[in-house]
Amino acid sequence: MHQNTFYFDASKNEICLENCGGMNGAFDIIKCTVVGIIALLIIIGNIFCLLVLWRTKEIHLISRLFMAALTATDLTFGFLVVLPVAVSSAYNIWPVIHDTMCHFHEAITSVLGGALTMSLLGISIDRLIAVCKPLQYPTIMTQRRALILIITLWALPFIYRIISKWSIGLYQLQFRSDSDMCWVCTKQTGHTVYTAGVGLFMVIPCFCTFCIYARLFVIARRHARRIAVLPNNVPQNMDGEVFNMHTKSAVTFLLITATFGICWMPFTGVWLYREITGEATSEYLVVAAQLTTFSSSWLDCLVYYYRSKVFKRTARKMICKMCCCLRSSRRNTTRLPTVRTINVREAHELDCSTTSDWK
Repeated sequence: MHQNTFYFDASKNEICLENCGGMNGAFDIIKCTVVGIIALLIIIGNIFCLLVLWRTKEIHLISRLFMAALTATDLTFGFLVVLPVAVSSAYNIWPVIHDTMCHFHEAITSVLGGALTMSLLGISIDRLIAVCKPLQYPTIMTQRRALILIITLWALPFIYRIISKWSIGLYQLQFRSDSDMCWVCTKQTGHTVYTAGVGLFMVIPCFCTFCIYARLFVIARRHARRIAVLPNNVPQNMDGEVFNMHTKSAVTFLLITATFGICWMPFTGVWLYREITGEATSEYLVVAAQLTTFSSSWLDCLVYYYRSKVFKRTARKMICKMCCCLRSSRRNTTRLPTVRTINVREAHELDCSTTSDWK
């Protein structure tokens, strides 16, 4: 069994030999700080979103399942992709000097990127059924079917990664200092498999997702015209109310999909350019594209918060409760020594007065 070859690029080796993992100028300090802040925002924000979704019972169960799946994928992306990059950027060296860690990070980046796009595709399919069949939706999209759809969409990028790894066989990885990530050496392996992976799990799912939302927009416009024709004294039926509720939810997920597409487009373009041509790109361009991509995993939390009144109300309640708990704990810790001192004095005075009375 041959082992995969791992190596650092020349510039990275020179930095490590001279300064053994120190910072390299103001640009690296700024980059390290920004990546660290983004990692914290992703981890804290998505954990908080999962807690809010768990407490928010007003949101439909199936919608919460799809939102939780996307949030869990973003959280995993923050832990396994962004956090190692933050550590690598801070110490100017890969967290573990071994090819296994580098291969894992490169593989998990591509798998989670595909899982994010497939999760968005699953959400769009769910919204299409909800808008087109609002009354039949509970019987069509059951909890069991939703879980099967989520697991299947998650498994597809992982299966493709295993197949591509088996088809490529032995390949090299290069750790590049501009992105603090591991990249495949395509001069040895070729770029066909990786270009196909980007097409299957980035371009095609995003294209299908936007086509579905375009279809939903046409249906919503048609429904709005029908409502405009009705007299003002005619109340809206149950079908129309459910339709409006699902349409608003579809707009929220459309914003999330658009945010994902805008954030991932620069990094995907840089990645494809490097994989196909094998040439280096500007360090500032790579860092800007990388930071934009990482930011998509915490921007989803803001979209949830500002688009859903129920989500916002539950989040505010949880924040207020946490603040009240912190205030009460601080008051207890500050008052405790004073209360003890007063009790001792009062007990002493009470003892003295009692003794004098008995005399």
